[in-house]
Amino acid sequence: MGKASGQDAEGRRADPDGGRWRGGFRLGSRALAVCLVLALLMVISALWLHVLDRDAQRRRAAIDSWLALEGQIVDTAARATQAWLDERINEDGISVQQAEREALRLFIDPIQLGADGDAWIYNRNYVVFDESLDFPRSYFGKEIAEVFALQARYGAAHYEELVAAVQNAGSGTTWYIWLPEKGREYAAYTSVRVHDEAWTIGLSTPQAQILEVFRVPQTFRHEVLGAIIISLLLIGLATALWFSHRADAHRLAVLRDSHAQLERAVAERTRRLESMNQDLSRSNQDLEQFAYAASHDLQAPLRTISGFLGLLQTRYGPRLDDEAREFITYSIDGAKRLSRQIHALLEYSRLTTAERSVTAVSLTRIVTGAVANLRGPIEETGARVQVPDDLPMVAVDPAQATVLFQNLIGNAIKYRHPAREPDVWIEVVQVGVRWRISVVDNGIGIAPEYQGRIFGVFQRLHGPADYEGTGIGLALCKRIVERHGGTLTVTSDGRSGAAFTFSLAMPDGMETDAEGAAGTDAAPAAES
Repeated sequence: MGKASGQDAEGRRADPDGGRWRGGFRLGSRALAVCLVLALLMVISALWLHVLDRDAQRRRAAIDSWLALEGQIVDTAARATQAWLDERINEDGISVQQAEREALRLFIDPIQLGADGDAWIYNRNYVVFDESLDFPRSYFGKEIAEVFALQARYGAAHYEELVAAVQNAGSGTTWYIWLPEKGREYAAYTSVRVHDEAWTIGLSTPQAQILEVFRVPQTFRHEVLGAIIISLLLIGLATALWFSHRADAHRLAVLRDSHAQLERAVAERTRRLESMNQDLSRSNQDLEQFAYAASHDLQAPLRTISGFLGLLQTRYGPRLDDEAREFITYSIDGAKRLSRQIHALLEYSRLTTAERSVTAVSLTRIVTGAVANLRGPIEETGARVQVPDDLPMVAVDPAQATVLFQNLIGNAIKYRHPAREPDVWIEVVQVGVRWRISVVDNGIGIAPEYQGRIFGVFQRLHGPADYEGTGIGLALCKRIVERHGGTLTVTSDGRSGAAFTFSLAMPDGMETDAEGAAGTDAAPAAES
């Protein structure tokens, strides 16, 4: 036959929620990993974009500042050159070429910026001066357009704006490439006019030199290094978080599996305990029924034995010798004791099997009923039983509670001290939702080493010659207290009396028994 649904191939109960949880957890782990990677990429990307943007801003600021400086220098040089050229050509009457050479020496050559910077002057129609180390001497005297056309073979580019500015005697800034290995060169230029002649004075500096002056590369390297360190730290942190998450997930999975195994073990143990409790309950019921049947069925033959022993003593007593009559007397006494023990065992069995009828009843009525049942022993011994006037209401089976107090008070009277008049009193204290009750006496007491034995069935500390009894009374009291949710204990030093303490519940919304103990036919108390 196939296994029932809800069990796996090995007979264990399936855990649909656990499988769904594990699948959801795996999905959650993957989603978390993806989110973590995306977040990490976004943070690192934002960091590097910020570094690159700051570098671009610094480059623009450095170039703008440098061009402004070049422009100021060129403007100053241009004004001085124009005034000097005008004076030399107009007043001194020297030629334009001679004036150009003197102007180069006085005003243009000194304004060159840096080792790689260039200072130059172009006539509209020819090169006058270019201090660049990479400017071929063969280019002198040629037009600027022709010069750049020749240099284009070596990689010159983006020179059209500069060529137009020289040809049109303009002013401004621009960049061009003379040689690819030098990269961009940023230039500021302005024009000088004397009569029909026009010259363009300019300064140009390679971009690398400009950035080096403003320490842009060094700053960029430092920021790149910082970004690398931060990126590695972020990656390390994300990796640590991920491994920590994986470890936590593993531990959680192990804990969940352990919890599931524990639940299965507890369920199996609970099932076994329930089965054992059922078996034990059936066994107890069988034993109780057997004890009841045995005690009930033994009464008839025991009465027969007692009756015939009595007839034997009455009819044939005079014919028998003293020893035979003593044997008959012993037999009759033993039969009576056995009858009392069987009767007590019968009452114990009835108490175990009988249904409780718990009602709210006055403890005063319970104790009064028990004392009334003990009127004979009390009068014979002169015992004083002190019952408080303000005893509370309790939730009990009235008949069983009467037997409980009757046995405890009766034992206090039976085991009285020969040198003291017997005194018995009752103490009641509230503890939570229960009443703690003590039955205290001034009798012979119970030695501490024997206090654990006295609540067993047929357990007696004295022989029948000293004190009559069956040895079931205290066992019966213990069973009554336990059926009412309490525990019966004894306190004694073995010399000055004993105190039996137990608890009874307070009534909570129960119907009150109007008759109380007075209207209940309590079972006769079993003798201890």
